[in-house]
Amino acid sequence: MCNIVFHHPNDGFLPLPAQGPSKPHFDWKQLLNRRARKAADQQGQLAAIQAVQAVIEFDLQGHVLHANDNFLQATGYTLAEIQGQHHRMFVDEATRNSAEYAAFWQRLGQGQHDACRYRRIAKDGHEIWLQASYNPIFDSHGQPFKVVKYATDITEQQYREANVQGQLQAIAKVQAIIEFELDGTILHANDLFLRATGYALHEIVGQHHRIFIPPEEARSAAYQAFWRNWRVANTMPGSTGAWASRDARSGSRPATTPSSTPAAAPSRSSNTPRT
Repeated sequence: MCNIVFHHPNDGFLPLPAQGPSKPHFDWKQLLNRRARKAADQQGQLAAIQAVQAVIEFDLQGHVLHANDNFLQATGYTLAEIQGQHHRMFVDEATRNSAEYAAFWQRLGQGQHDACRYRRIAKDGHEIWLQASYNPIFDSHGQPFKVVKYATDITEQQYREANVQGQLQAIAKVQAIIEFELDGTILHANDLFLRATGYALHEIVGQHHRIFIPPEEARSAAYQAFWRNWRVANTMPGSTGAWASRDARSGSRPATTPSSTPAAAPSRSSNTPRT
């Protein structure tokens, strides 16, 4: 390595420091652009959520900080009517006075998430149902400082489900019903079915449907095909005499119907005898 020198007026020679390798140039503009794109992406996602969901923000004690238009429309309030008020204004008296409700806000204040289907009360007193999550928001030190609730109004869906459930309960009071896995394993039976067959529930749960029919019929190709066909969820009127009791067949003719999961895949079947 050599040094570059220059002539000093005092006729001495002073060396100039050697030039090391140049440092790479840092592109601050590129960094700022990346950060700006990331911030825009986050803001865009939040805006999309705000557009389709009811959103309300609370402090850790449950007082309303802000709510978007979707939430206000669902509950019938204006922002001025709820801002600064406590969340208890959205629940019935029994709920707000319960130990469970106090524990609910205690958990949220400690940073615990909560998600469920919630019954809430609108401004005019009618009930609404929300599929929602309460999400504590944390500061840079990992401490919660507010709670944001994201919700979808499912009131109509809840009423439809309640109506269906009511009809099923009414049917169960007048018809014998038994439920099976798709392979024929018994899941449950109502009292009318148990009285018709003479069994107790614990005697049949986990057993196969074949306990209700003669052994020779259970071994038949037609019977094996009957249960194979359930894997494609066909509704097939029963003709196997499935309602045999310990002593004799009941003489009723069952209709067998599949129950489906939300993805439309068959999950079980129910046998309801009809005369």
